[in-house]
Amino acid sequence: MIPSLRDEYAAPINPERESSRSVGYIQTVGDYETRLNGYVDGIEAVRQAIWHIFNTERYDNPRIHGVNYGSELRQFVGERVTYLEARADQVIRDALMQDDRIVDTRILDITQPDPRSAVIDVLVISVYGEFDERFEIPLVA
Repeated sequence: MIPSLRDEYAAPINPERESSRSVGYIQTVGDYETRLNGYVDGIEAVRQAIWHIFNTERYDNPRIHGVNYGSELRQFVGERVTYLEARADQVIRDALMQDDRIVDTRILDITQPDPRSAVIDVLVISVYGEFDERFEIPLVA
């Protein structure tokens, strides 16, 4: 016999989006120290999630994050900026679209301020609004 769930025990269906309130945010003090400070929600919570996604290499810890979480930025180490320009849109979109609060991403600009790194400016469109993010990608290990 297959057990059935009576309606009185069923969780109510709420079509509204749950709050994306995060436990805390990372605040950089100087160049070295970070700490948790308070709570954030909305766009700031999405920014925190983006920071964590881009600082987590995909496939490094599949038991902790799963195989779809993180970014694949390591592939750009040792490559030319032209390779980064060709692949950046897809790599960033694959990484960020795993978060259901992010609707779309668009690359605004890719610059190379020095031979060791590249800077990518991205427009992130979330359910809370649009905002710009800047990522520095190391090109040398």
